[in-house]
Amino acid sequence: MIGTILSVGVAFEQANRAKAKHDWQAKLVCARTALLNDPGDWVDVPNEDTEKPAPASGVQKSDPVEWPRDLKALGCSEWPQTATLDEIRAAKPPKDFSYAASLLPPLGLGLAVTLAVSLVIYGLVRAIGWVIGGFAAS
Repeated sequence: MIGTILSVGVAFEQANRAKAKHDWQAKLVCARTALLNDPGDWVDVPNEDTEKPAPASGVQKSDPVEWPRDLKALGCSEWPQTATLDEIRAAKPPKDFSYAASLLPPLGLGLAVTLAVSLVIYGLVRAIGWVIGGFAAS
């Protein structure tokens, strides 16, 4: 019983962490899009190697912009959260999230381990019972 409750709790915790990670990536992608669409936040900075201007890729910040940026100010979060330039630059659109796909693998593994441990304990109790029953019969 305890193993089942723990398995369900761990599975839900892992699914909630996966959902939070998914939502964070979506917010970072939103921030990247917002910053790329606002040319005042980005500037072309010369490369150190070639002294040519870098392409307008949206991965280099201008001097007046404060880092880390507040995602709420960019319209990407409901409460104040900050993200660094590296986090925003590395953001990739997350795949569709499914609680079932995130919940079932750890739940299945936890329940399988619980079943295996239960069967081992059952076998030990039966073996002890047979030994004690054998001595009592003789």
